[in-house]
Amino acid sequence: MLKPSVQKKEFGILPDGDIVYSCILNNGNGIEAEILTLGGILNRLFVPDKKGAVSDVVLGRERLEQYLGEGFCTSAIIGRFANRIAGGTYEWNGTKVILEQNYGKDLLHSGSGNYASKNFAESLFTGDNFAGVRLNLWDVGEGGFPGKAEVIVLYRLFADGRLELEYRLLPEKDTPINVTSHAYFNLAGQERENLQGHTLWLNADAYLPADSTGMPTGEIRKVEGTAFDFRKKASITEGMESEDEQILLFHGYDHNFCLNGRGMRKAAVLSEESSGRYMEVYTDMPGMQLFTTNNLPQPVSGKDGSYYFSHCAVCLETQQYPNAVNEPDFPAAIFAGGKWYISKTVFKFGVQE
Repeated sequence: MLKPSVQKKEFGILPDGDIVYSCILNNGNGIEAEILTLGGILNRLFVPDKKGAVSDVVLGRERLEQYLGEGFCTSAIIGRFANRIAGGTYEWNGTKVILEQNYGKDLLHSGSGNYASKNFAESLFTGDNFAGVRLNLWDVGEGGFPGKAEVIVLYRLFADGRLELEYRLLPEKDTPINVTSHAYFNLAGQERENLQGHTLWLNADAYLPADSTGMPTGEIRKVEGTAFDFRKKASITEGMESEDEQILLFHGYDHNFCLNGRGMRKAAVLSEESSGRYMEVYTDMPGMQLFTTNNLPQPVSGKDGSYYFSHCAVCLETQQYPNAVNEPDFPAAIFAGGKWYISKTVFKFGVQE
């Protein structure tokens, strides 16, 4: 086993002349991650299978111009508030806060303030058993969010197969915060056109039904007896073939699961049969959005000559509940100004014996 290492190279140049860098982390044990300064995108992730063959298991784009053209299949960091806020508004301390409306009448993924479109400053570092990159951004409150915020995203790739994401925000004012990774995974390899052979275990007794726009209705529904019950390992594609009205509405999964427990704990295990790869997900967040890449408008050109189709990958987005700022029965998602907000999510990779 080699010592973990990190290197940086130019990925492209933005229209304003700013350089986008590719930061490549190698754990010295067969796993390598490429993170772009643009949006903190996890652009490549090479992981060995049960025979030792290495494949790229995340969707991404070959060139910077593809990322600037449209946002499909972008495995980026989403913030200041990922997912949805109904009406683009919420009330706090008796004051109505007006945000953008970029998805019909609602706010989705923070609108113009979305971190996915921002170019972070980067610094590389290593330790005895990990390689890492620190990404820094000054969030000026685009999208209507109150006050500015210092944003730090830390990627650490450990020798034992853990890819740790740590989010730190220091906001000036009380503000909604919900930062997540929108990484798209296919453990058979990013060139696979479907999710056949993928199974999921998910530590959740309930999920949030949504209306036709994807906004949670406010109901917290038990998973028992439904296609949303992954408390025992189950096939994702079989669940997507269900006649459940929520599955039919979205042509797959695009729902928040209400994770059991609190603090840092195991939330999910994604496995793929042919490769033997698995990915454990640990988080301190209350929810996880399961998204099965529904409704791509056409095949999307990816990396290395690959094309991406609907249902070719899965996102496991650890998060606050969508629209939590407007739902009193959801966990609170507004955090105090002047205090650090810190959250971690870990993706741990391995192969089944």
